[in-house]
Amino acid sequence: MNRSDELTMVRRIFVTALLLSVVHYIDNTVRFDDYTGGKKGFITQAMIPISWVLFTAAGVAGYRYLKQGNRGLGGSLLGVYSVSGLIGLFHYTTVPPSDFDWFQNTFVVLDFLAGVAVFAVAVRIVTTRAVSPPPTTSGRSPAGSASR
Repeated sequence: MNRSDELTMVRRIFVTALLLSVVHYIDNTVRFDDYTGGKKGFITQAMIPISWVLFTAAGVAGYRYLKQGNRGLGGSLLGVYSVSGLIGLFHYTTVPPSDFDWFQNTFVVLDFLAGVAVFAVAVRIVTTRAVSPPPTTSGRSPAGSASR
């Protein structure tokens, strides 16, 4: 896979996860009591949109660093972003799935799966070497200088 293909794959996975998280986090905020079972706890309603903004900022920064060639920081920040979906399963620790409607369960699961996909891509980015640019037809480096 060349660098362009890798960036396209990462962008598609990230944008899909981002769109799913928008729906899930809005629903989470609007129907906060449904997701918490009305129980008071560490998580407050205001924390939902704030955490979405912070997670998304990490994801956008991660993608930008990856585009610049910084695989370590880019992949790490995408890994941080993946938590925004992975934590969705914690909904089922406070409320059983049967208490959620089909929409809520669908987006909890889809957001979680998107988090898994982003996490897998982030691990791959951090643990593999950069994809080499294709060789030029002249045999010279892309800058046009011959190796000495």
